[in-house]
Amino acid sequence: MKTLEQYIEQLNKQHQERIEIAKNDYEKGRIDCRAGIYDKFYRYNRTDDGQSYDLGWTNENEFIQNETVKFLYNN
Repeated sequence: MKTLEQYIEQLNKQHQERIEIAKNDYEKGRIDCRAGIYDKFYRYNRTDDGQSYDLGWTNENEFIQNETVKFLYNN
């Protein structure tokens, strides 16, 4: 039987893992924006439904100002 402390430790570990994934997805969005691409497959297959990727992409686009974007799809 788990103790409350063990359960809280497990939750903290899961939360930290999700934070690291969000940071990586945010950076991937920024990189893709700079390259002029938007990876729909990557965006739609993330644990947060692509929110971190989109946030990175749109924030980077404030500086880049992409007028044309190549959309990537994974078939």
